[in-house]
Amino acid sequence: MKLSSEQQAVIVSRYESGETRHSLSHSFDVSDDLIQKILRMHDVHIRLHTEAHAARRMLTPSQEDEICQRFKTGTRQYVLGKEFHVDPRIILACILRHGIPNHDRRHHTLNEGAFDPPMTEEKAYWLGMLMADGHIARPRGHRAHPGMELKLQKRDKAHVEQLRIFLDTSYPVKAVPTLDAVTLRIASARLVAALSIYGVTHNKTLEGRAQGLEMNRHFWRGMIDGDGHISIATYAG
Repeated sequence: MKLSSEQQAVIVSRYESGETRHSLSHSFDVSDDLIQKILRMHDVHIRLHTEAHAARRMLTPSQEDEICQRFKTGTRQYVLGKEFHVDPRIILACILRHGIPNHDRRHHTLNEGAFDPPMTEEKAYWLGMLMADGHIARPRGHRAHPGMELKLQKRDKAHVEQLRIFLDTSYPVKAVPTLDAVTLRIASARLVAALSIYGVTHNKTLEGRAQGLEMNRHFWRGMIDGDGHISIATYAG
């Protein structure tokens, strides 16, 4: 059975949150060997059986029952972690192991088709901006989905807000005080897939190349607004 990239990302996240390979193989109806292969492919440390059992022994059966009941009635994961003196990831592993949906997330609205065809001037501009100053994040650790980020200087906050409006999203523009900057981070596998079609990828700094937008002036306008200038070099001799 072949698992999608989204399913693999969920497996990685749940495993790193404390869930066992056996539990994951049962949840996704695949072999333990396939789960291990996926984890190795994503450079995830494979826990020894002793490590997995140690994580479970942090909570007694009666504590697990109480945690599940309170989580289902709305008590947040981090609150339970503090009360039971364990890492919140152990709480997450507990509720997942008992088959309880994880409602302890913040859901945001987003137009995931913002960069779908047909191409427009506005789409081309933001593709250029993201090619210049954007960052594409792959699933890793507790980040279950790939995502994109645009981080600019604080004085350019209005510009980042314009991207937020274009994407029609409730994801907030947040301050980064240590860098005197602001950032918009969005988790969306579909959005990242759409960006990759035009060359905006994780390795764009080294391998990025405009795909199908080479002659689009609005794309280059976004690139220039991002990087700030075009330089023409001349060499003697």
